[in-house]
Amino acid sequence: MRKINGFSLAELLLALLILGQIATFTIPKVLTAQQSAHREAVLKETIATLNTVIYQGLLTGQIYDNGDSTWKVDWVLTQVNAIKVCNGNSNVLGCNQASGLPSASNRGFVLPNGAVITGTGLNPSSTTPHISIDWNGAKGPNLACDDWIGIYYCRTPGGCNYNGEQIPTGQIRGQNNYGPSNDDCRPAYNALFN
Repeated sequence: MRKINGFSLAELLLALLILGQIATFTIPKVLTAQQSAHREAVLKETIATLNTVIYQGLLTGQIYDNGDSTWKVDWVLTQVNAIKVCNGNSNVLGCNQASGLPSASNRGFVLPNGAVITGTGLNPSSTTPHISIDWNGAKGPNLACDDWIGIYYCRTPGGCNYNGEQIPTGQIRGQNNYGPSNDDCRPAYNALFN
């Protein structure tokens, strides 16, 4: 009769211990990379949506009143395919705006990808084209330039001078002096497109 040798209990436990150590180091990195990729995809999709709507409005002349720089925000909101529009205070009206986000008391909307967009730039009377994109809605950690990012878009015919940079009409840039700590979201914004 042939003797069949197997693994001892100690050898099996050692193998499981090694596999556990590998999993301990690998799984968090995989989850972080996955979340980072999702964040980047949502932010890029949201910014592309805004860019498309603004550019379409500029081409068709539907985005300004009487050829001046008065923004037709209501027209913009009809073009973004929002699943929810808050025409007043975003917090009160249920656009799931994260608490503490700048301009949370302004108008806002929620896109199908879950991004929440609010800001002074969505108020018809405002001359400040600043908005915030919270890519994961009301979920945390709600850090400026991380899971929510401030952007500035040029809505003045002929272009804008923003922080010494000439920006063409309809173009979007990362915002500086954003949030309670005056964070600069320009590096985070630029990193999305490099």
